[in-house]
Amino acid sequence: MDKRTKAPRQWTLLAATAGPEPASRKVNLIIDIAKQLNARLVVLYVILALGSVPPSYWVEDGRKAIEIFKQAGKRESVDVRGVLVESEHIDSAILSTAEDVGANMIILGVGRHSVLRHLLGGDFIEHIIYRSQRPVIIIPTL
Repeated sequence: MDKRTKAPRQWTLLAATAGPEPASRKVNLIIDIAKQLNARLVVLYVILALGSVPPSYWVEDGRKAIEIFKQAGKRESVDVRGVLVESEHIDSAILSTAEDVGANMIILGVGRHSVLRHLLGGDFIEHIIYRSQRPVIIIPTL
């Protein structure tokens, strides 16, 4: 390799998931994006620190969602890593995790009637888009 030519750095994509059901609907598209970009995929599940539901429920939900991505990644030879983060603010958790893992891009799924929008009193996806210093891909419910 010529001294002036550097090997391309592998991209890292951060995909946030809301649980096993949304993960199942979007996993193939997200894995395909990672494969096309020859990127590693970090799957984030945010454990909401909201009090009424025990954290163990959210941890198990997150592990199941991440496992869906890991299995699909294994089939398609995509490196997938899972991260569970506890936070009261989904947008801040996504943005700080993107920074921590050195993500080049953030991938978010949206549903037609987001329960989170009602729970959080706003649109966390809009906050991420405006505050992120990296590209954000939005994947609608198919």
